[in-house]
Amino acid sequence: MIGWLGIKNIPDKLADNLRIDLEVENKSLRDFLMENLDLCQQPQGPGQAIPQLEAKLRKFSSNIDMLEKLPYCQLFLSYAYIKLADYYRATKYAEAAIDGFDQLNHVWNRSIARWICGLIYEKNGDLDDAERVFNAAARLMTQEMEDHKRRSRYAMAEKCAIVLEKIHADARPQERSSPAPLLPGSSIASEPGPGDLGTGSSGENETELFQNLLRKVGGDVPTAERLIEKECKRAPRASRVECIRMAIARWERDNQ
Repeated sequence: MIGWLGIKNIPDKLADNLRIDLEVENKSLRDFLMENLDLCQQPQGPGQAIPQLEAKLRKFSSNIDMLEKLPYCQLFLSYAYIKLADYYRATKYAEAAIDGFDQLNHVWNRSIARWICGLIYEKNGDLDDAERVFNAAARLMTQEMEDHKRRSRYAMAEKCAIVLEKIHADARPQERSSPAPLLPGSSIASEPGPGDLGTGSSGENETELFQNLLRKVGGDVPTAERLIEKECKRAPRASRVECIRMAIARWERDNQ
């Protein structure tokens, strides 16, 4: 397989995101995806794939009955531009796909599109944006997993958990690039930290902590996010995981 921009494993990762993780139920659309993925692995393939994809994009956008196919085609086109190292257009179409899946309210694909967009941001050096969409992708997949659990669809919940683990694995480079926590005695030391929690452990990951907070606020995601945002503003150098822990600690203290 042709190497993608010299980045080890990335071509397989993005191709697998589209081939395996993205839900494409329409057979003709899936065949079109597979055709273009195969074409993009050839040296001159992306240049040949892009005109085909752009033609499909025009067709889908001009027919109201085909609008639901639009975000899929935008993701395929984003992948083709990534193969050409055209990050501007790759990002543009990935962001457009996110908007499209948001409008369709397809939670699974809303998550996958953000995951793909995060990988593009990361390659382009936009680490803050990458972290933002990786976290959003994880939250959406967690939402999908919890919904399947409530409906006793445990096989689908397990599928969500597997993808969620992969999303967190891709997000780890962003966590490693974050500034190290301040030492005791600094301005953040007075904020509640992991040792102040009444529940949970320092080994909990972001998803577990977020679900803990979500349970405390009655499943209200916007409220949970507002609490986390407040802690991030109080301690701007803290990681998101630390901010969730602090939000839990503050909620427990305020609601004793």
